[in-house]
Order: sequence, then C-alpha cells, then structure tokens
Amino acid sequence: MNLNEQISRIHELMGSNKRTLNEGRIFITPDEKERLNDIIGKTALVVAGSDIDPNDMEYVDEINYKYADGKDAVVTFYVSNDSPGLYGYYQAHDLKTPDDNIIVIQQKPFKRMLTGVDKTYKDLTGDSEAGINSLTSTIKHEFLHAKDPNVNEYKTKIPYNTKDEKLYFSSWFEFEAMTGDFFDSLVSKIEKTINIDSPQEKKDKVKAVLDDLLDFYSGKEKKLSNDTYDFIQGTQSRNILQSILKFVERTVDKIIDLGISNNLLDKHNFYIDKIKEYNPDGFKEFTKDLYKIIDAVKDRYKL
Repeated sequence: MNLNEQISRIHELMGSNKRTLNEGRIFITPDEKERLNDIIGKTALVVAGSDIDPNDMEYVDEINYKYADGKDAVVTFYVSNDSPGLYGYYQAHDLKTPDDNIIVIQQKPFKRMLTGVDKTYKDLTGDSEAGINSLTSTIKHEFLHAKDPNVNEYKTKIPYNTKDEKLYFSSWFEFEAMTGDFFDSLVSKIEKTINIDSPQEKKDKVKAVLDDLLDFYSGKEKKLSNDTYDFIQGTQSRNILQSILKFVERTVDKIIDLGISNNLLDKHNFYIDKIKEYNPDGFKEFTKDLYKIIDAVKDRYKL
C-alpha cells in the first residue's frame, strides 16, 4: 500500500457526527489530483494572458468526478474578474443537479502573483513558486467544496454566510475545504521530497518538519521554524540576500499587511486559527487527523 492509499484509508475511517453526512474526511483522489494539475497549468496560462472583462468568463476545462457520497458530477473551471476581493469561488447553480457546478478563479490577484510586482518580489526573496502554490491551493480548496454533498445538496439547511466570520469559519464544509487543502499540500510536498530509499539525512529533515508541525498545533511551540515554512513552500535554498529579505518579511507586520507575503503556510495557519476560535470541535478533529496522517507518513517512510 503506497502513501496515497494509506492516507485514503485513513480518510475513510475519519468520520464526524457534527456533519450532515457521516462520510468521513473528503479528500482528493490520485486521479483527480492528476486532472487538477492539468487544470492548474491551463488556468495559469489564462491568468497570465489578456485582461478579462468583469462581465466575461474565460473557459479553462472541466472535470468529471464523484461527490463524496458517490454521486457522479461535473465541475467546469473558468477565469474571470467578476468578484473583486476573492481569489476564487465555487458555485452549484442547482443544489440537486450534479453537472452544472462551476469554479471561477479570479484573474487580477493571480496575475500579480504570476507576472506582476508580487512575482518580482517573490523572485527576490527566493519564493518564486509562491504564486503557483497559491493558485494550486485555491483550486484545490474550491474543488473540495465541489466534492462535498453538504455544499451541493444540503447547504440550504445549514446556516452559512461568507460575510459572517463566525458562521463562515464554524461551518463544517469550510472545515473540510480548509483542512483538506492543508493536508493535501503537506502530503504532496512529502511525496515530492522523499521515498522509501531516500538517505537518512533527508528523512531526518522531513521528520523534523513533521514533529515541528505537531508541536505547533498541539500548543507546545509558539511558532513554526523557518525550515518548516521553507519545506511547505518548496524554498529550502536561499542566497544571503534572499534570506535577509525573507527575515524582514516574516518580522515586519506592515509588509504582510500589504499583501506581499501570500505565504501558503501563513494562509493555512490563518484558517486553522479561525477554526480553533469558531469551531473548537473542528480544531480537535484537525489535530487528531494531523496525528494520524503524520503517523502514516512516518510508518510509510520509516521516519
């Protein structure tokens, strides 16, 4: 059984009576991940192209998939500038119709990350992959919504409002998308970094990151190490200038407030902090899931 199969099995065993459906944690299958990788590349090309009118949508592609309860569905991907202030959104036009779902990625913020001033800054700090990481995270987050029957069939029965912070971060379908994206990012990065036959030194570095994550989310540590940040971001190697700029970025709040950071792990931590505040039962479930997944990783790679 490979790591993906192990993680899938863990997800199947993770259920919560807090949800409308006790289907266990929603996750992205290997086949879906392969299709999404193609979607991400196509979306990046559209984003980097000509500016799209707010009244228009540029078609990217579509995916045939299954809701978490097994029902066949289709979701179509677009790029637009129709929702300022958002990175993207998922919409089920008819909650009972599984083939009219759409995901719309917003061009303006990602164009800045992929081709504009944000890209230039990220190149200077050694975070050149930050833009594509953020785009990938947004697409996965929205696709997890597309898989969730609670969003597609039962949303009208559950109090929900994206402009109400308490309702938004206490909702279990946002919990699924936010934490599911986090786990997928972590597992994907591990799969790209090590294998069973990797040198022990490389395995030790991954184990240190996993232990750091456990210590941080369990409250044993107040902050994550730079090595953990760089592992998630894929930026383990920096020159001296890049290291100085990155230190400044992480210690000067005004820089982060201006939106220059767009650090993937910062975004995950923001979401998880809000879940902890507004959905304490969800946060407890997240930490339990984290322990189980990290145990599976350590067992798989003999860490």
